[in-house]
Amino acid sequence: MNDDARLRNPGQYTEVLVPALHSLTRRQVDSVLAAVPLLGPDWSATVADDYDGDRSVIISETGEDGASYVVWGGDGAVNLGKVVGDDWQSPGQFASIEDAMREIVADTLLHR
Repeated sequence: MNDDARLRNPGQYTEVLVPALHSLTRRQVDSVLAAVPLLGPDWSATVADDYDGDRSVIISETGEDGASYVVWGGDGAVNLGKVVGDDWQSPGQFASIEDAMREIVADTLLHR
């Protein structure tokens, strides 16, 4: 529906997806940033906002061979992806940010 149609029919509403409501919350981002030091001194986190306003966190290990994790929100869940070299793996969706971080901690301990 274009703006002219909305002006002619002010009582009609259209469904609008607001990406920020499907993004990570500030609390979730703060939880991730607080947990990253637990992974060790070679790990860092970067908060990224994409062009739609979706917020995600990229957690990276220093060095060329290091893994990276991407944490983002969507549909009431927390999504987690892993990048090793040029390979993308999707460990899955989690009910909470804490569950996603537990997966990252377990995965990093497994590959030490």
